[in-house]
Amino acid sequence: MPERSSRTRSTLTASAVARRVAAALLTGVLTLGISSLAQGELSASAINLSVLLGGIVLLLQVIIDFERAINNVDQSIKDRFTRASDMARLLDAVGSSAVDGMLATELLENAAGISPAAPPLIKGISETEVVRASRFLRQLAHGEVVYDDGEDRDWLLSLTRNARFAIDATSTTTVDGQDAGFARGFWSNDLGNRYLRAQNDAVLNREVRIRRLFIVQDLEEFNEPQFASIIESQEKAGIHILPLQRDQVPPTLRPSLIDFILFDQVASYEVIPKPSPSPTPEFLNTRLITRPEHVVERRTCFEGLWNLATELRDQ
Repeated sequence: MPERSSRTRSTLTASAVARRVAAALLTGVLTLGISSLAQGELSASAINLSVLLGGIVLLLQVIIDFERAINNVDQSIKDRFTRASDMARLLDAVGSSAVDGMLATELLENAAGISPAAPPLIKGISETEVVRASRFLRQLAHGEVVYDDGEDRDWLLSLTRNARFAIDATSTTTVDGQDAGFARGFWSNDLGNRYLRAQNDAVLNREVRIRRLFIVQDLEEFNEPQFASIIESQEKAGIHILPLQRDQVPPTLRPSLIDFILFDQVASYEVIPKPSPSPTPEFLNTRLITRPEHVVERRTCFEGLWNLATELRDQ
């Protein structure tokens, strides 16, 4: 392919030169013809004049072509400098953001490692992941990220693995349960087990304080063997557990009885359930919200519910 392109460029160049020489020769012939007609004979001065004008025409064309080439080179250099300037500005902006600049550079280097000859599948999935990461960062910068395909597994684990001092969570049967109970729901599946291990690691290795409030229909659920084993495994992982019976919550706090997780008091992870007659929860989307006013509202709600559960336990 490169050889054919090179031959095409060479052919075009030779053709252009031939046209310019033909134009110069034509100018010389016309000049010679006009001079001969004017003088009535073919003279040395007529020949000299035709050669001179033909040479001038050729020289002018060469000068014009040279100027165009210089302009093209100048524009190419300007374009390169503009791209380099844009890249430098972008890297400088990344360097001053919360994201490690080395990670952004690594992403670019890894993207450059995908060969232009890669199969369409590899090219497609690479671009899909870049678009997904770009969309996530853009939405996060604006305070809310929405995952539209139900429950996002990666965010939950990544947030837990990066939490530094606190995780406060509510757990409801509409999200974490099944058949109106917790026994065969989220806490018994693969994601629930991986989440529990990540929380245990956060407690042991980073001393993260984790509080979980189980919202139940009846406190007797805590005495059921399967649910009791869930509570025991979480307490062994270092999680502080409290139950709260739904009908004991005063009307002012009932709007807070949703499933959410606060990470380091700066981000709220919320799974939105889909209305469904199925005993297994179905989800509309997952939201990661960092807007300060929303996070403060969630913090206030959680503290109110936790204090209420503590008071009811101590009665």
